[in-house]
Amino acid sequence: MNIYYFFCFYRLLASIIIGLAFSILLFLIVMDLMIPSQLSSIDYKTTLKLFDQLQQANRHQDAINLMEYKGKILDDSPEEIVYKSRLADSYYHVGDYSKAEKMYLDIWNLLPKFIKEYGDSEDADVQFSKQALYYATARIIYLFYEKIGDVNNQLKFYHIYKKYYDGAQQEIDRFVAKAYNEKEWFSTLDIAIPKELIQYDSIVVSYYQNKELAIRSMGKYVDKTLGNQQYPPRYKVKCLNQLIKWDFENGKEIDAYPRILQAVDQVKQMNVLAECEELGDLSDYCFRIHDLSLSKVLFKKYQRFLDRYHDKNDYEYIVNYVRGFRFQEVEGDWDGLISDLQLYCEGMKKQIALNIPSMTEEQREHFAQQFDVAYNYAFHVLQKHPTPELANLCFDNITFKTGLLLRSNLSIRHSIENMGDPEILKKYNELGDLRKNLSYQEISGKKLFNQRDEIQKKIDDIEKELALKCTDFKTKNELENQDYHQVQKSLDSGEALVNLVENEGQLFALMLKHKGDVSYIPMGKLADIQSQLQRPIFEIYHDPGLTQKLLGKVLDAAAGIHTLYYVPKGIYNQIAVGALYMGNNKYVCDTRQLKLLANPMDIKTAKPFNLSAISHGATLWGGIDYGPGSVTLPAVKRQAIKRGETLSNLPYAYNEVMDISALFRAKNVRNRVYTGKYATEAAFKSRSKMKNSIIHISTHGFFKDNAPNKNPMLESGLFFAGANRYWCNDTLQLSPYADDGILRSAEIATLNLADCSLVVLSACETGLGYSNSSEGVYGLQRAFKLAGAKQILMSLWAVDDRATDMLMTGFYQGLLRGEDADEALQKSKAHLRKMYPSPEDWGAFVLLH
Repeated sequence: MNIYYFFCFYRLLASIIIGLAFSILLFLIVMDLMIPSQLSSIDYKTTLKLFDQLQQANRHQDAINLMEYKGKILDDSPEEIVYKSRLADSYYHVGDYSKAEKMYLDIWNLLPKFIKEYGDSEDADVQFSKQALYYATARIIYLFYEKIGDVNNQLKFYHIYKKYYDGAQQEIDRFVAKAYNEKEWFSTLDIAIPKELIQYDSIVVSYYQNKELAIRSMGKYVDKTLGNQQYPPRYKVKCLNQLIKWDFENGKEIDAYPRILQAVDQVKQMNVLAECEELGDLSDYCFRIHDLSLSKVLFKKYQRFLDRYHDKNDYEYIVNYVRGFRFQEVEGDWDGLISDLQLYCEGMKKQIALNIPSMTEEQREHFAQQFDVAYNYAFHVLQKHPTPELANLCFDNITFKTGLLLRSNLSIRHSIENMGDPEILKKYNELGDLRKNLSYQEISGKKLFNQRDEIQKKIDDIEKELALKCTDFKTKNELENQDYHQVQKSLDSGEALVNLVENEGQLFALMLKHKGDVSYIPMGKLADIQSQLQRPIFEIYHDPGLTQKLLGKVLDAAAGIHTLYYVPKGIYNQIAVGALYMGNNKYVCDTRQLKLLANPMDIKTAKPFNLSAISHGATLWGGIDYGPGSVTLPAVKRQAIKRGETLSNLPYAYNEVMDISALFRAKNVRNRVYTGKYATEAAFKSRSKMKNSIIHISTHGFFKDNAPNKNPMLESGLFFAGANRYWCNDTLQLSPYADDGILRSAEIATLNLADCSLVVLSACETGLGYSNSSEGVYGLQRAFKLAGAKQILMSLWAVDDRATDMLMTGFYQGLLRGEDADEALQKSKAHLRKMYPSPEDWGAFVLLH
């Protein structure tokens, strides 16, 4: 009997233990899977602690992912301003300047509420001066704008923070000293003396108005700081570096030399690694005056600083890595340099490709600029020590860089939306959520029931499914693996692709044929032909000598090639290659077929386009009424309009679109025409997501708007109805995204034109915009590509209104005969040449694939 009760007791005990264990297990599972917002009291402190750890480890992207995953966890909390400031710093580190700016301005707007709610608290930490808090916040924002080169806002916040200081100097002096000593969130200070910071900043901002005066003032200020022990060595080096930089910028190398020596003396007095933030620039200055040994010492010391205080993806870290290459170059270690450069570029590509799915558009721009450091240095080494390996690398770098800038998550989404399959769109949305969840799983440190492997498998499965069903997703998701081998597979024996490059004042080409490595073709210096390119269009395109300098060696290397694909960089973006004159009344376009590409990989999709492929009709815009002040002249050139100039109506533009519409109707092609006051910017934007195989726009264009803007995509665009009211009146405030009749490239890039096979920009200089040797063109061509357009017909200079009407009509007649777009354009040009033989009338238009 006793044994029976004994076993019953242990059986009961075992059941209790098992039940308790199961309950604990169930509780842990629920806690592990529970939505963070449901654990607010615990989650808030845990999140901030984890954020602190990530920032201290320089894992800025992970810190951002954590806060974005948590949503509005900081809103209305006592630490809101502190942590939003730190979050803004993380956004700056990863290159998302728009979000950093928004965060800083949110903080600025929160100050009145923050002071009202917490200013009367008995907590000593919040007993501070209103004036001092405004001062400190304004100066942080000033420093942010200084770093990103936004001069207007830098000046604005300089005057703001100076105003607050002038109103409460003693109070702010005490406040800043306390902040500096305690290293609080707003203590991004070099010294704890506000007057000195204001004097330094006042000299910096004065440089924008009077460079000579600023240099003299900085020289006096530097001499004062060098003789005062209260200024730390780091601050003295910062002041000296600024002065040295200005000396070099203004051709004062002799003045810069003794200042460099003074800066080096200050470095010798640095005892802490944290003081070495300015040594990268100083290393550059020593290298510039050929003190290589000292430059290398400073480079290594700065590298130790970066290893301790920066993430390897930070821009400063990347720049310093490339600094090391120049020492290999000086020492003649070409094999080691080329090998390291190849490894570095491949590593950068993998890192960028890995992060692309979670990047904003601005981050993509930032990473593209980071890649520029290695991109340009590879060009530099190629010109000094050309090898097939380097030529291949530079070709691949161009392919990667242009692919990166022409890739848009928004355009991919548009392509998927246009498929009309809700299940595919649902999968794409799920993919975004899974990526966020995976990021959180990786940074949260959860070990129990971690779902990383399961989530990663779901991501891989969805990506494979989307790649099979959406070509745009597959193409843009394979960015890392795009190289010259992939391009070569699309070339036939009579075809070649050439990158025409202008870099650091040098002209060269990288040519790829259907077999073999990439060929490097040096073509001289830009300075040798700069004056020739500034002549009238008629003279430029009637000079066989200039053609030889710009393209001669490429044409020699392309002997036997019947189709030449080309990708222009730098000055070549402004050249109509086909219209270059070869002598004997023959132009380059007469010798072979030319096809302009935005990216070498576009050769895979550069398929012939003709009207037989049209399924969604056309939309045409022309004869636009630009509003009060516009006049109609008998003969007008479609030209780039500067701010303040009156827009003239284009009489032949109306005839052009009506003639084209009649051609379409005769062939039963659906089309819609917008003219006069109905051709508005709002009406054009409303065509987003509409199915239009052809969009034809006959109007004036502009690029490099005089209004200061940090976004080059706001400096080019097209004019629609009513534009005169804003464009001609400098007193009216222009809003970049308002419906003011001025359609900017940045606005176009957000539209959904993924179903558009051809955009025709029958306006002047629509192919131009801000350009340099690496990005290509920030303008209309890039905007329409990002919006999803497959091909773009555009012009490179001011075009006669009547000649344009004739060329466009002939072009569409060719399409209606069944010719592809390239053939139709060439035949229309050939016909126009009989009446208008000069290239200035027929050569401006180029077709971008």
